[in-house]
Amino acid sequence: QQFCQKSSKDILKMLLNLALQNGCQIQGRSNITKIIYDAQAQQFHLKVNKENWICKNLVIATGGISYPTLGATEFGYQIAKQFGHKIIPYSPALVGLQSKQFPSELSGTSLPVKIIVQNKVYEDDLLFTYKGISGPAVLSASLYSQKDESFTINFLPNSDMQEILTNTKQDFPKVSLAQLEELTIPKKLLNFFLDQCNIELTKNIGEWSNQNIIQLSNLINNFSFTFFATDGVQKAEVTRGGIDTNEVSSKNMESQKQPGLFFIGEVLDVTGELGGFNLHWSWASGYAAGIAQS
Repeated sequence: QQFCQKSSKDILKMLLNLALQNGCQIQGRSNITKIIYDAQAQQFHLKVNKENWICKNLVIATGGISYPTLGATEFGYQIAKQFGHKIIPYSPALVGLQSKQFPSELSGTSLPVKIIVQNKVYEDDLLFTYKGISGPAVLSASLYSQKDESFTINFLPNSDMQEILTNTKQDFPKVSLAQLEELTIPKKLLNFFLDQCNIELTKNIGEWSNQNIIQLSNLINNFSFTFFATDGVQKAEVTRGGIDTNEVSSKNMESQKQPGLFFIGEVLDVTGELGGFNLHWSWASGYAAGIAQS
């Protein structure tokens, strides 16, 4: 893992220094308008600004479409298409989800949850936003969730709400929900769930019907969540989809359709879960391509 003393600029500075020490020339503000391969000379000809560049090998490390404010575009996919590569449909991933199931008043509220999506389980924090939900658990789940398809959120992952309420009703009927120490759900969220069940927070649990207990327990332990949109590429950590990996060598990242053309990192259809896997992939694939040409 890479950790920064102050900011991500520390890692950027380290990588730039290593590149310069190894003879790399870095040229920013360069607009590539044309790429042609000369099969006879086995060279690529690039039109860059008003200059013509020639190279034997060309490595595409343009990433996906995530974070367009940093310069991300579809440029890498366009190059791949030019040389006959198949593109797996791409979309934002590791991203917040937008839904109208929760009121905007919950924005800023966070708590640990368990999310189950496509038989995968994520236990981490969830954060409510003005438009829906985010946080580490949600970002991870977004990698496998589909629009308009529901997945399950457990807002009290270490407790069985129905068991707690049933036992309390039997043993301590004059206790209200507000007095339960086992209930660690933020008050705003709890009130939202209670409103769905038409239950008052201060009402003695002994007065609850069995239907009240079942309804609230399902909302807390087995909430069915559906989203209609993501927060988009502007906020997505990575891009899902990209250049079909079946057409790229898994050993050195070279195109199987065009000799001398290499694709590395997120521009390929490789997406890791949250936790540094995508950074690892970008560096590992870049290393494999670099070693192949050294």
